[in-house]
Amino acid sequence: MNRLTIQCFEQIRAFCREIKAEISKWVKGYLFHRPAILILAVLVIFLITLSHFSLWPPGPSPFSPDWIDTPLIFTGVVASQPDARPRGTVFVLRMETVEKIGDFGSKKSFNKLVMIQVKGGSPFLAGPHDRLEVIGRIQRRKSVPIPGVFDYQEYLKIQGIEFQIFCSGKSVKNLGPARYFSAKRGGWILHQKVAAIFARHLSSEKAAVLSGLTIGDRPRFHPEIKRIFVESGTMHVLVASGSNVAFVIAMWYLFFRFLFRAPHRWALATAFPWVWTYVFLVGMDPPIFRAGIMATVGLISFIAAREDRPFSALAWAAIAILLIKPTSLFDVGCQMSFATVFGLLYFLPKTQNLLSRVPPVGRWFLFICVTTLSAQIWLLPITAAVFKRFYIVSVAANILVIPLAAGGLAAGVILVVFDFVHRHWMAIPWIIEMVQKGIALYLGFLIELVRFFSNHPGGSFWMKSPSPFWTLGFYLACLSVTGINKSRTARMGIIAAIVFLMFGILSSRPPRIPPGAFSLVWIDTGRTASVLLRTGTGKNFLINPPPLEKEGPFERILQPFFAELGIKKLDAIVQPPDRKAVKIDLKETGTKMLFFPMEKNLKSRPVFIMAPGKNILLAEHLPLKVQKTLLGAKIKNIDIIQARFNPKMKWAPEFSAKFNPALLIETGYVSEKRPCCPPWKTPNAIAIQKAGWHEFKSWTD
Repeated sequence: MNRLTIQCFEQIRAFCREIKAEISKWVKGYLFHRPAILILAVLVIFLITLSHFSLWPPGPSPFSPDWIDTPLIFTGVVASQPDARPRGTVFVLRMETVEKIGDFGSKKSFNKLVMIQVKGGSPFLAGPHDRLEVIGRIQRRKSVPIPGVFDYQEYLKIQGIEFQIFCSGKSVKNLGPARYFSAKRGGWILHQKVAAIFARHLSSEKAAVLSGLTIGDRPRFHPEIKRIFVESGTMHVLVASGSNVAFVIAMWYLFFRFLFRAPHRWALATAFPWVWTYVFLVGMDPPIFRAGIMATVGLISFIAAREDRPFSALAWAAIAILLIKPTSLFDVGCQMSFATVFGLLYFLPKTQNLLSRVPPVGRWFLFICVTTLSAQIWLLPITAAVFKRFYIVSVAANILVIPLAAGGLAAGVILVVFDFVHRHWMAIPWIIEMVQKGIALYLGFLIELVRFFSNHPGGSFWMKSPSPFWTLGFYLACLSVTGINKSRTARMGIIAAIVFLMFGILSSRPPRIPPGAFSLVWIDTGRTASVLLRTGTGKNFLINPPPLEKEGPFERILQPFFAELGIKKLDAIVQPPDRKAVKIDLKETGTKMLFFPMEKNLKSRPVFIMAPGKNILLAEHLPLKVQKTLLGAKIKNIDIIQARFNPKMKWAPEFSAKFNPALLIETGYVSEKRPCCPPWKTPNAIAIQKAGWHEFKSWTD
């Protein structure tokens, strides 16, 4: 071997020895000297294994099959604060008993969480610690696995919600207080009093914003406020989370130090009661409960002089949360919380040298910029996988809005204190008016700033869920980039990250449709099924869309689904505005569409598609008049028929005799009481509302 070859081998051996030394150092320093990280790793692997093989211990179910779709009487205790919404109120109940109406011997015990959605119900109907009697039907979870769409039923499963009950206010009866959740009851009463103070002194919009900043009330009854915060990427400031708990600790620390001149550790040690008072005030929602656990572990670490081991404290907090609720590992909110904290703990100490060179005037602003950017970088894969929508102005908006929103908690506390003093101790009208006007001015400036970012600069774009290789490469780059100037291992990590990122991008490219072929995709959008027509020329047409409105099925279901398929734009949205017969010729695709007249009592119309090599009939309801029209036309065959094949459907004998489709698409929900009964004997009938979506390809892979 020549000298160059020998030098290459020596370099490789030296690099391998360096990697081995760093791995040994990490194992000894973190896995053995930091047992929390080792315990957390074992616990996470154990929980992932249980979930992957579906080995979770199933709870006992009191229901027999004949109880489904049967009116039942449920008795349970309200387990959390009511969630008031425009269409009603949502209660989460810890169930106690369930029985059939009129069958007193059928009562059974049932210790599970259920969600009660009371149409038109008031949030003052009941609160935590109240026992309710509810008459309703079991609504089992029906997971709709549409790619890219947020699975709400899976979210309820992770939260421990067994099923849902939909009822009216007349079907709910408050039986009085129970023995459980008395601490949550006190937090709910205090929550109501604080919200009432805000509503008494401020306008409705400003009170909604202040309630979101302080006690985590979502602005459900103020669509404009919700819109501007969502479209500016700052909606998270109106949700009680870890930042609120940090502000509570900071406010108490400053107050205690200023008032008593106490040492640092005493000031932090006395913050525990206030942290958990705030957690119960907000309502013990999962985000604020996790923040309370993390704050508690962090305070204990600081008091025990272990503040030099932040990752161990973070690991102990994760262990505590997973032991209390193991399914939190699969909760998106929990993943985002720990990813954000880990990213800040990892990035911020490495930027201290850079920040120390900046003059004190700009150091604080630069620290806010680095913190916001670090949090958004570490959340990018999760944001892309769950929300799929990224607002361009969110980075700049968060840099300005987050520091400004930090004063919301202080403003809320000041208003509550001065209102209490004014009403119960010493009435000084001009002081309360000054406080009220000052807080209103602050909130008005915050709202206008958020409105500016939502209305003027930038916009938003939809993203596809990143592949596992892309996610691995992204986080590998985040871990390696800070040591790229000092460590050869970090530089090799960057190279490996680039390889993973490139492989992830190439492997996630959507398959192309061959020239001359087409694809039809049925998507369940709630009360109807929209159809996506994709052609080999790259054209995309949406047939029978839902209303194109904010927060409607189009934005909640179709847009994320299109992002998952890699569709950046729709060439046409086909939905004639009137009820008359309409012909549409898509010349560039060789496809023609015929929309039949709409019947008076129907919400959708049949459409006949003549695509290259295929004839397709789409209809929720197929009237006899349409069947006779198709029989009179010069049509030899219909390859695909979508309709409601229920027993009430009337079929012309000549229609079922002449056309023998190869594929049937069932539009309606299929059950034992609503079976699928097409006039043809075919194994290809598909229940759209069970599958969520279905794709037909005119070619074979």
